[in-house]
Amino acid sequence: MLLRLVIKMNQAVIQYCRDILYQLHYYRLVAMAVGIACLEFVLAYYLNYFVSAITTQSLTKFIVIGGSLAFIGVLIGIIQRQIKISEGMLQLSIENSITNTVFQSSLSQPADAVLSKPLGAWLSLNNSDAPIISQSLAVSLTDFIAGAASFLAAFIFGILISPWLTLIILTLGLVSLLIPKLTGKWILTTQQQRQTDQDTMQTTLLQIFDAKVLLHTLHAERFAQNLFSKKYKKFTQSQLENARSQHLIESISVGAGFLFDVTSLVISLTFVAKNQITIGQFMGFNVLNSSFTWIFYTMPGLYNQLLRASVSAKRLLSFGTTSEIAKQSSNHPNEIKTLRLSHLSFKYGQETSWVLKDVNLDWQLTPQTKIILTGPSGSKKQPF
Repeated sequence: MLLRLVIKMNQAVIQYCRDILYQLHYYRLVAMAVGIACLEFVLAYYLNYFVSAITTQSLTKFIVIGGSLAFIGVLIGIIQRQIKISEGMLQLSIENSITNTVFQSSLSQPADAVLSKPLGAWLSLNNSDAPIISQSLAVSLTDFIAGAASFLAAFIFGILISPWLTLIILTLGLVSLLIPKLTGKWILTTQQQRQTDQDTMQTTLLQIFDAKVLLHTLHAERFAQNLFSKKYKKFTQSQLENARSQHLIESISVGAGFLFDVTSLVISLTFVAKNQITIGQFMGFNVLNSSFTWIFYTMPGLYNQLLRASVSAKRLLSFGTTSEIAKQSSNHPNEIKTLRLSHLSFKYGQETSWVLKDVNLDWQLTPQTKIILTGPSGSKKQPF
């Protein structure tokens, strides 16, 4: 599933997201997520020894194993809390980085490039796309990795304890893979339409503000209101359609997950009744039940969020394309890199004294460097 997501995202989007996460030390979150999966495996695996300690009436063994399992449970809770705190901080950092990039790009682009884009494009990028990207990279991607790691831990546990029961559970889980496949294209289409309509709506609003004096002079306020209302209604309709597609995939996932819970519980009890697994192993399967059902309950929604983020990332990269070209063109070998004035001399009219005498000045120029000569009025700045 993650491979299908990567295929849908072009290389530029992948590189952009990877650069952001690398700069913000994302590997720490990944390490904590994988650590939780390992601890869950240990907790589930040693539940069987905990139950056997009860049946053998070994008090020392019972206390040691029980205390160890309790410690693991507390440690999992602490790490999960730290992950949520780190996700929130990372989300704010990413959103701040994106908004600064958009603002700087909008200022540095040539006038013709700015005019070629909708006026409301940069507003949509800051108000809508930036939160989507930051939330998806900081939270959705982390939850996706954590869920996949926990699912892998549950799979290994199942293979070690009861391969047949694990095979039955995974066979039920294969149905969930069809849900994102059938609805992913719809989500992408509705998200792209939503963002386009938002650009148009905000562009219309900015144009109305710019022309408010003219509209008032021509008594055309009602026309402006109707125009904005029409654009806003179209945006809300596309937003509703996008939300509908998200809720559909999540509703189907919840329904399938409930069916999975009931079916897997009945099958697990059947294995206990036939002495295929012990009570402790049955408890282990139930501890990891959320890891198995992750593919139903959580994965489709996370997949949906990452798809939406890919749309926003493409829009962000498209917005900055012109500025990147401008930066590349500024490095043209024929461009002036140094401004040098040699033996500069100046005096006023018939005056005998020199204001400047054999002055040498060198300026090292970077792309888009601006040099301003200042002085009070009447100081004869024009010759320079």
